Amino acid sequence: MHCANIDDVCITDLNRWLNIDFSDADTNPLQYGANLWLNNNLVTNCSFQEGITAIGAQLRGCTSITSITIPNGVTLIDNASFRGCVNLKDITISDSVEEIGANVFYGCEKLETITIPASVKSIGNYAFQNCITLTTAYCKNPIPPTANSGYNKLFESCTLLDKIYVPLASVDAYKAADGWNIYADKIVGYDFNNN
Repeated sequence: MHCANIDDVCITDLNRWLNIDFSDADTNPLQYGANLWLNNNLVTNCSFQEGITAIGAQLRGCTSITSITIPNGVTLIDNASFRGCVNLKDITISDSVEEIGANVFYGCEKLETITIPASVKSIGNYAFQNCITLTTAYCKNPIPPTANSGYNKLFESCTLLDKIYVPLASVDAYKAADGWNIYADKIVGYDFNNN
């Protein structure tokens, strides 16, 4: 399905929409840069319901979304889940998330700060590519999350990225880790216990 001319997607039940399996992202009409409307109200904030364990491509390309909350119990934010959500500014990721897939925040142009919980063990290729206003990342895991070595540029084209804060005792580990080492000059220790 190719829906490049769709500007708006109108639904009547957000929870049902968020439970649709868009495993083939091309089936999601939002991915072409559409606004999401719920009962004639523009959806700007989205809190996924409790009880789900994975976030898929339900909001990929949604231009109206500005804020997303990932609830406890979610362990996976799958590939390209929020790709192209150009107005996404705030994301709250629960401490249960263990994996952030490839290209998850690709092109989230308004995202200025990201906090990656200590529970995250792996981050996919180009997870934050083209987040052109991203200035700060907080990575709470004392063990650097695995980033596929070689070609994984987590923060590719994030030209305003100034600091990547990591636990104080983990600075050297992050600076040496594959996928993180190319940002060694931006990695700074941070006391997450007292801030």
